[in-house]
Amino acid sequence: MFQATPRFVSRIELIVIEYSESAKVKTSEGAYSWVVACLSLLMTSLSFGAVTSVPILMKPMSDELFWSRGKLSLVHTAALVGAAVGSLVIGYASDRMNFLRLALLAAISIGAGLLIASRADEFWQIALAYGILVGGIGQGTFFSPITAAASRWFDHNRTYAIAIVTCGQGVGGIVVPLILRDMALHNGWRSALLNYGIASTAVIGLASLVFIREPPITSASIEPETEQQPSTNWFTYYFAMAHFAVCSIGSFLFIGHFMIFCEESAIDPFTSSALMSSTLGATIVSRLAAGYLLKSIDSSRVILASNLIIAIGIMVVAFSEQSVFLISTGAAIFGIGFGAAFPAYGTSARANFPARQFGFWLATMWCLSFICAGFGSWAGGLFRDALGNYKTGFAFASGLILAGSLVAQPLLYATRKQQFKG
Repeated sequence: MFQATPRFVSRIELIVIEYSESAKVKTSEGAYSWVVACLSLLMTSLSFGAVTSVPILMKPMSDELFWSRGKLSLVHTAALVGAAVGSLVIGYASDRMNFLRLALLAAISIGAGLLIASRADEFWQIALAYGILVGGIGQGTFFSPITAAASRWFDHNRTYAIAIVTCGQGVGGIVVPLILRDMALHNGWRSALLNYGIASTAVIGLASLVFIREPPITSASIEPETEQQPSTNWFTYYFAMAHFAVCSIGSFLFIGHFMIFCEESAIDPFTSSALMSSTLGATIVSRLAAGYLLKSIDSSRVILASNLIIAIGIMVVAFSEQSVFLISTGAAIFGIGFGAAFPAYGTSARANFPARQFGFWLATMWCLSFICAGFGSWAGGLFRDALGNYKTGFAFASGLILAGSLVAQPLLYATRKQQFKG
């Protein structure tokens, strides 16, 4: 009869331990994880369209309300600043409760905000509707908090998930400008906002039901204290935040006024909206490509490269001299750089914090970004009102981003070894 020796028992124990350890790293991703990512993309697309409705409809709104570009830009600023504060508060809450409740509240808020704005005549009414409801609760939920919520369904492909969810700017940017501008041409901007608000609330409300299930409980999602945590490099994180702020100011000075710049360049409204769509649509390709590259390339390199591309694209548009070819070329270049930047910044933040804290700290980074984006959009209006054109403002935006990249390059490169390795 076979008798187990101590050495044989030890080998069996070793095999059991090795099997147990390997089981911990098995992916918990499944088909439902990708459903979460795709429906999150749908929600971020519609939310982004709601916030961007001001730049898209700036010309008809300005013509009817007789507001200056700077004053109307403040509505967009209110939405972005509201999103900044909202993403911070909601990001903190999303780490502690099921995301479904937050998503349903945001869906209702977007519809209510656009309804109020479509009926308002006073500046404070539209500003509050966008600042609190559309931006604060709506966009505040459907950016960093939903990115963090969707990423909890992934372990091995988390960078892909972040890239997909943040493609909402691209997908929404392709569809929404064409739809809103066409509706405004036929029925006015008020009807366009009302109809878009109703449709967005219904679709987002249904899509948010995907979060009725909790993410799988795995070592990758809960990150117990017994396992190695991502090392926190506060210098890298805060410097990346400052760099993101500079990028946001310049980028949204451009985005917030690109469509009306096209219309003022004697381009018809439909073609202008198509150019806006192609600009934001270009972000999809680069955003998904960045999700792939970030698995093998440190995020600091992607951040710096994307910012240089953004600066070049804005400069080409600034000196296009009303050439549709140069405007479309520069806009496409900008879209490629802008698309790659966001997942790179998100991955940089993810490198420094465990999953349970990721929602809050990513929301903190996005908070600063949204505030600076709002300032950039307002600054674009001020440049236009003061100088009568956007050329100087766009050139300033390009130079600001370029200068920030040149200053950041040696510092981010020195700390790139601290980045997360997916």
